[in-house]
Amino acid sequence: VCNENSLFKSEARYLVRRKDPALWEQVLREDNQYRRPLIDQVIQTALAETQDPEEISV
Repeated sequence: VCNENSLFKSEARYLVRRKDPALWEQVLREDNQYRRPLIDQVIQTALAETQDPEEISV
């Protein structure tokens, strides 16, 4: 739903907050046509907004 409606900012924020490796694996698959816009929003929006270092740690 997010991808079809170009809600990449919302999806990026959700992914960063959830910290679910299985979810990240799914959205970062090479065959995901929305991969690049999502990565861009994670970098530009979600990571820039986060206040919790745990959200961006590996």
